[in-house]
Amino acid sequence: MIYSRKIFLMLLASSIVLSSCKKDEEEEEDPTVPTAAAPSNPIPAPTGADGALIAIHTANYVTAPIVGEIYQPIGLGVAVFGDLVAGTFVNVGTVSLN
Repeated sequence: MIYSRKIFLMLLASSIVLSSCKKDEEEEEDPTVPTAAAPSNPIPAPTGADGALIAIHTANYVTAPIVGEIYQPIGLGVAVFGDLVAGTFVNVGTVSLN
């Protein structure tokens, strides 16, 4: 009985020693790697207009577990009325899209 306990403790100790792993050292990030600048978005500046109606439709793909990739279209409507150049706008209420 005592002999089996000694063997068990030796096996337990050896399994702990053998199962420990060496921690990988993290490599430092190379500071000389250039990063690409984000492209600038063109901003239209309408002149001589009393309003603008804008409809934006984006195509997004969402990854869901089990199902996979799902196409998710998103639409957005924006309307502005007033002096667009001066930035004085008129509140016309809610904008909706079909």
